[in-house]
Amino acid sequence: VLYGARVSLLIGVSVAAISVALGLLIGLVAGYVRPLDGVIMRLMDGLMAIPAILLAIAVVSLFRAGIGAVIVAITVPE
Repeated sequence: VLYGARVSLLIGVSVAAISVALGLLIGLVAGYVRPLDGVIMRLMDGLMAIPAILLAIAVVSLFRAGIGAVIVAITVPE
């Protein structure tokens, strides 16, 4: 079971770490640079309007299917 779960654990931990890092960076930029707050808010609203599964399919179709594409496809909606 552990041998089979290593890919899932790799993807899960990677997505969580990247999501936290990017969210922290975006939040810090929006908090400290007030003029960019509105721009970041509109960008995030537009990104959240796209269903996650369609975004994941688009990312996987643009890149080769692999672990990296799956990590990016899950991280972007998060």
